[in-house]
Amino acid sequence: MSIDRYKTFVAAATCSTFLEAADMLNISPATVSKQIASLEKELSVILFDRMTHGVRLTRAGEARLPMARRFVDAYTALMNMTGEPKLRIYSTPPPSRFGLSAILKEFSAERPNLPIEIIENRETPSAIESGECELGFIGSKHRLSSSLECVDIRSTRIGALLPESHRMAGKEKISLAELCDEDFILPNPEVHVHQVYIDCCCKCGFTPNIVQTAFRDDSVLFFVSNGQGVSLFTREMLAIYNFTGLVFMPLEEEFYSGGALARSKNTPLSQPAQIFWDFILHRYKLESAT
Repeated sequence: MSIDRYKTFVAAATCSTFLEAADMLNISPATVSKQIASLEKELSVILFDRMTHGVRLTRAGEARLPMARRFVDAYTALMNMTGEPKLRIYSTPPPSRFGLSAILKEFSAERPNLPIEIIENRETPSAIESGECELGFIGSKHRLSSSLECVDIRSTRIGALLPESHRMAGKEKISLAELCDEDFILPNPEVHVHQVYIDCCCKCGFTPNIVQTAFRDDSVLFFVSNGQGVSLFTREMLAIYNFTGLVFMPLEEEFYSGGALARSKNTPLSQPAQIFWDFILHRYKLESAT
């Protein structure tokens, strides 16, 4: 039994491709694929469906993911008892929306002796407020809490996502209001941009007719490419995936999706958490100044 296989499984389950998981773990895509294949052989099940545009958990994979997470968490807690320094940071799902791969690579190059573990948690804001974690990556809608201090890390413009065969696919730009009678495919309500997208529609005078939701971005893309509806997305997120049959349509309205690193205003940070907070603060202050 190899703990690395289970760590890789848990990481890959939060990503849409093995390449993205490799970036998160700072290992090669071939290593990710090999470790997943070895774990599947060990467990005698197929954990992921391999598709041309990415990977998706099978039912067997979904059933085993909670147990694998508990196993990895227990191992991490055991190792932490030995005094090995590690900073655990929560993230609202999916972590890929925050561009964490690039952030963690930069931090690792600067602080190689301070490893970071990203824990996906749908209740990241309340976990910070309760002291369960010190730092967390959260979405735009969570920034309203008066007990959280935040550093904005990403703000990208939202556009419409249409099937290639859609009657508006040939336009240069549209108003979101023009999609008021369309069926919408949106991320699950647990994903922070779900409410962001609904708010965009409401600002344009309509409530979207949601016919399908999906936890993973690649599932949203799959449904739209099959002509089952339209969606809202960002160009930066779409560039991560290799999908055909889709058109990203700029909107006349200026809507943005943002993320932030958050901490509690009421609790001092540990030294590792303070180091990472200062790194993010410096990084994005420089970015906003350029």
